[in-house]
Amino acid sequence: MNFVYPDFLFALFALAIPIIIHLFNFKKFKRVEFSNVAFLKEIKQESKSKSRLKEWLILFSRLLAIMFLVLAFAQPYIPVSEKQTISGDKAVSIYIDNSFSMNGTGNEGRLLDMAKQYVYKIIDSYPAGQKFQLITSDLGGNTYRSFSKETIEEQLAELDDSPNSLVIDEVLKKQENWLIEQNVKAMDSYVISDFQRSSMTNLNVVLDTSINYRWLKLEQTNTSNLFMDSVWIETPTVRINENLEIKYRLRNTGTADLNGVKVSLSINGSGYGSTIANIPANATQEGLFSITPTETGFYKAEIELIDYPIEYDNTLFFSFSIAPNTDVIILNNKDTSALLSKVYASSKQFRTQQMNYNQFNFSNLKTTDVIVLNALENVSQGLSYELKSFTENGGVVCIIPAINASTDYNDLFQQLELGSAPTIDTANRRTNSIKYSDHFYADVFEKQDNRIDLPTVYNYITWKSTQLDYSTQLLGLENGDPLLIKKNLGKGSVFVWSSNTDKKNSSLADHSVFLLSLYKIGLAKTSSKPLSYSIQPNLSLTSNYSGPTEFLKLKNEKQEFIPEIRTLKTKLKIWPHENASSAGFYKLLQNDSILDVFALNYPRTESDLNFWETEDLTAAAESHSNLTLLVDNFENFEFRLNELTSGVKYWKWMIALALLMLMIEILLIKLWRN
Repeated sequence: MNFVYPDFLFALFALAIPIIIHLFNFKKFKRVEFSNVAFLKEIKQESKSKSRLKEWLILFSRLLAIMFLVLAFAQPYIPVSEKQTISGDKAVSIYIDNSFSMNGTGNEGRLLDMAKQYVYKIIDSYPAGQKFQLITSDLGGNTYRSFSKETIEEQLAELDDSPNSLVIDEVLKKQENWLIEQNVKAMDSYVISDFQRSSMTNLNVVLDTSINYRWLKLEQTNTSNLFMDSVWIETPTVRINENLEIKYRLRNTGTADLNGVKVSLSINGSGYGSTIANIPANATQEGLFSITPTETGFYKAEIELIDYPIEYDNTLFFSFSIAPNTDVIILNNKDTSALLSKVYASSKQFRTQQMNYNQFNFSNLKTTDVIVLNALENVSQGLSYELKSFTENGGVVCIIPAINASTDYNDLFQQLELGSAPTIDTANRRTNSIKYSDHFYADVFEKQDNRIDLPTVYNYITWKSTQLDYSTQLLGLENGDPLLIKKNLGKGSVFVWSSNTDKKNSSLADHSVFLLSLYKIGLAKTSSKPLSYSIQPNLSLTSNYSGPTEFLKLKNEKQEFIPEIRTLKTKLKIWPHENASSAGFYKLLQNDSILDVFALNYPRTESDLNFWETEDLTAAAESHSNLTLLVDNFENFEFRLNELTSGVKYWKWMIALALLMLMIEILLIKLWRN
């Protein structure tokens, strides 16, 4: 047992006062004469023994009353542990979880509001002038600063929920670094959280033995949640006047089925449609909306449902765009190709340019979507490398080979991962297979028709490659060799014909399947930009914009700012940093012209309301002597906190015992008569 004010123990010498009074009886007796004292002697003997017992009991009660009173002023306490109650300067670090799951409801209201109240109690339990560290899920530049009690209170008043979340290891590491830097003997670490499993995946943490750790788990009263999980478009290219299916997934983490949930779609700020969904307990449910875009440009869309109390994940924002034109370059060996030009001139969708191979500049690849290599006898190593980069960044390359002895495609095939250099086969082969099931031909043929007239090749190229297994044979010859293959490379694709339109080599020019396939190749470029992004630290956005970067800025409904921007080949990389903190649409502007639109959503890591049980945290606390688990109870929290900071105090008990002894003394004096 220790004492807060041990100097008061010198007052125990006052115990000598009642002892002295007892030993020296200062009472004056009055003499009374009797004629016969025989009977009085007998009474005197009996009352003398009773009086002596009474006096001894009164003495002991006085001594105990004085002793307990002195001890009360000395304030005795029993420390919980030596480390918990080290006197002198202290360093105190507090982590308050303000992630989205803290919007849930506890016994006393919203968890985040409850957490703030607990922090107020913590800082009030320390003496005036104490410095604190306050960590939130946002982190930020103030993480390693020291704050006074008044500053902490101001920050708590402004603290709101955040899309960010921290894992327990990251929290403890930042606390430990700051605490050790304070260079004090006593260090206290507080973690106030709902201990959600998605962010705190592991409780088997390594703790610094010189720090006192105190964890407070806030209990959710409702762990059910319905949220928009994801949205996607399976169509690789979105085009005007064509049906587009927007698919979405709902997730129900509760234990009860949810029926009659309204799901709504809005596009460019206007309601487009709604549907009703029924989602089983602990399950997902998929659905779709069908739309037909009628204009080119940017589309800002959002799918929304209604669910309480967790609302941040009720909406999913996404965006896509329809380009007014697809730029196609036809690269010829010498003469232009009227046939190929006719294919793309038939639609306003295409903007076609024919170029001679010797006049081609690599910079042309930055402004085109599709490049057709038409019967080139050889392709330089430099162009092969540029075509690889062009494809990996989302471009489309179509190879219509030259077929003669001088053809050299070795570098090209290696760069595009097609395999070994091709060889020439002079046998006549008829086309006998079409991959109807591939999305490439999805809207070309109404039905599978084995009687369709297909082209014949007289001279064609063949090649062998272990990479061929990763390509798709769209058209096949009767011996199994491909006539047309498609290979995905990076974000783009490569199409290779095994013959060309020369009448000596094939009858391709006379068959509609060739023309239709070329047309589809022109539409094959997919958008390399995601439908949406998840807000997170170090978020980077990708834009297809490749123009000048002066005066670029991002703007949403609340703010506009200049982000960090870098040009990477044909793409633009954008880092909004901490400015992208709210979900919604962000427009990339240059002099008020919209260059791109990005959709940002809050991450769904906080949507699954699955938490560590108190038993799990208790087990973690039992494995560490310096880890204490605090109970989510306002009434007992302050008492328990005082025990941890000052030990178990007994001064109130001492006062109660002193009063009890005085009461016993009074009763002895008043009720015990001789």
